[in-house]
Amino acid sequence: MEIKTNCIINSIKENPFNDNDKDYGCSYDGFVINTNIGEIRLGISNYQQCCENWNVNSTGYILPLEIDLIKINDVEDAFDDGGAVDIDFCNIGNTLFTVRLENHHNGYYAHSVYLSIFDELIDWSTI
Repeated sequence: MEIKTNCIINSIKENPFNDNDKDYGCSYDGFVINTNIGEIRLGISNYQQCCENWNVNSTGYILPLEIDLIKINDVEDAFDDGGAVDIDFCNIGNTLFTVRLENHHNGYYAHSVYLSIFDELIDWSTI
């Protein structure tokens, strides 16, 4: 999935966040990204069910970043069980930085993935 946007990223905070203002009612590990237009939130649910292991990480970046495209990529066969999603922040076709949300599990304990851009829910799925 690709989302066109023209904005400048001013700050990126890596921390848990809640989405209590929506109907999903989950707590997430992830990033809250502040831009000149509004907020971008992306994360993975952080409730432990069994022996699964989830993670949020990113490549390096230098702020401010001007972006014109956000790409959401499911990573096929990331692990034997579980999954990963890469979110690329791009400008003029070049990826400036990537956030990866991943979950290693035994096939039974998926976690919710959350992405909202400027208060619009873009993706709410599981990996």
